[in-house]
Amino acid sequence: MKTIWTKFLPVPGLILTTVVTSLVLWSDRSNWSNAGRFYQLVTENRVTIQIFVQIVSQFLGAIHVYTICTLINLATRLCLVGKSTELDLLRFWNALCGLRIDWALPYRLLVPVGVFSIMGLLPSAIWVGALTPVIISTFITSSSSPFYSPSPGLDVPQYSIASSEYRQNWTWVSPQPVVCNDKGIFTYSPNYYLQGLVLNAASTATNRTSSQITTPSNLVKGQRKFDNSGYSYIGRSFGVGSSVGLADYSINRPDTLAYNYTEIGYRTQVDCLLNSTSEWKLFEMGVTTDMTYPNVYQASGRVNGQYEHYAACGLRNSDLIVALIGSSLNGSNVFAITAGKHYGSLDGMQCSVTFTPTKFSINVNVSQGTILVLPLVSQTPVVDIEPSGKIIANAMRIPTSISQQNACNLYRSVIGDTFRSNIQNVAAAWNASKNPLRFNSSAINLRGVEDSLTSMVDNTLLAFSSAQLMLANDTYESPASAYVNSIRIGESVYVYIITAINFLVFLIYILEVLRTKGWRGLERFDYMDLKDVILATSTGGTTLANTARQANIHRQTRWGRSAEDCFQGKLTVRLRHQSQNLALVYDERQAIRSEKKTKYGDAATPLTFESTTPLIDSSHAVIQEGSDAVFPRIATVHTV
Repeated sequence: MKTIWTKFLPVPGLILTTVVTSLVLWSDRSNWSNAGRFYQLVTENRVTIQIFVQIVSQFLGAIHVYTICTLINLATRLCLVGKSTELDLLRFWNALCGLRIDWALPYRLLVPVGVFSIMGLLPSAIWVGALTPVIISTFITSSSSPFYSPSPGLDVPQYSIASSEYRQNWTWVSPQPVVCNDKGIFTYSPNYYLQGLVLNAASTATNRTSSQITTPSNLVKGQRKFDNSGYSYIGRSFGVGSSVGLADYSINRPDTLAYNYTEIGYRTQVDCLLNSTSEWKLFEMGVTTDMTYPNVYQASGRVNGQYEHYAACGLRNSDLIVALIGSSLNGSNVFAITAGKHYGSLDGMQCSVTFTPTKFSINVNVSQGTILVLPLVSQTPVVDIEPSGKIIANAMRIPTSISQQNACNLYRSVIGDTFRSNIQNVAAAWNASKNPLRFNSSAINLRGVEDSLTSMVDNTLLAFSSAQLMLANDTYESPASAYVNSIRIGESVYVYIITAINFLVFLIYILEVLRTKGWRGLERFDYMDLKDVILATSTGGTTLANTARQANIHRQTRWGRSAEDCFQGKLTVRLRHQSQNLALVYDERQAIRSEKKTKYGDAATPLTFESTTPLIDSSHAVIQEGSDAVFPRIATVHTV
């Protein structure tokens, strides 16, 4: 029973390792990963998980090592039955099966034992690499990952009938409802509550270090959203992306790296020119020579086919006045500017604005806190998000309201300085681009105003969509795709290595079973079992001990004095049946010494002993006081 158990005990272990290697190989080949609770479990309990992996890896590695050692043990035990074996070789086998280094072995055997012992550590180490959870980034969609719950998506603002009551009362003059909470300020009147942010963004609309100043809408990188989400746009916002950081609860999680979704908005394009016949002018309404009181002027005239006007103020003259007007009528959207001498480069500018319904791809980098908005090309017309035109009309009027509110700043023009600041950015970008074309101040002025107005319109639309989220709560769910941190099992290289090792070990085991026919003829004696060694040696008699002792007497050394004794290691033994028991006996048919030269006796003639003559005269044995060994007197020694 003991022998059968020893033979086939590795089989359950190899089945287990095969199942595990098959699973990890399947997970690697199928790119399996988990972005759900398993990811959270691993990241929150890294130390515990690593300890568990180490324990499992040591166990699985021990199965492989145990199988190899068992095969060596069984194969060498068969050799004991069929041929003589040197004691050094027996110790060598014992060291291999015990996976230990026996420093008393000869160097020719010590090196293989050392290499084998080190290699015995490799399976468990490779198992660690094959089982350790690894954090990777995985691309998922709303329908592709059953482990990511809820499905990735986010609320996107819409302008439906549900929120019509908000839009019915929209005017660009009177302030609209406002919400202020820990997420920021949200209102349909950014001209009142977000005016500073809108003007600051417009004054830095153009990237000063751009190398592509000739391309349209080259806005500054890093313009922050007006809420407290902490996200910044790379380039233009186009008035979309308000949901990022505000209504992306189901997708913006700790394991999310980046995500993408689509949203419909307006792709605005501002084109400016100098209109020498513009009717939008400054007219004196009330003039005084007293510096205490400002002069009153009226900015008025026909713009976009309709008459517009509002008041402006200036000390002594209109040099520091800049008046902007925006008009939307019958699908035509126009900005016009009139200015005093100090801002003369702005006077007479007229800009047309187009609002094209467009679907945008919104790409959010959660780890970096950035948003990149890209217009998508559609083969079919995109549905207008607000067909009544109120959004467009108010987007044109919000910059007008900001200009009107600051029309009586007596010492500077806020809107004028905003345009001039961005014009300087355009000039710096032109120089940075090393454009060989002649420096054209008029073109730079127009480009600076275009980019500033584009920024103001984009941010106005963004404020409206944010208000739809936070005030009207008028939204629909947009599916999203995301790159998330997920967990996969093991590194590919280690998975393949451990699979190969497991296959090789299993194959060797099967081949050995076939070669030995199930280790037929294997005796129960196991040289790894101390009990078996003692019983088999005692059954074999004293011939082996007498031979070794007689040789040591001739060499004038004590028997067993040194475990490294070369002579003792060369003694040969054989496993035999003796008196219905197994005996480990000295093989008298082999020469005691296999070396041609020895450390004792005649160098040319080896020393042997006649087996027919007693080697020990026990009657003359003497035990010396203080000695730990018996030194018998030599009875008869014949040199052959």
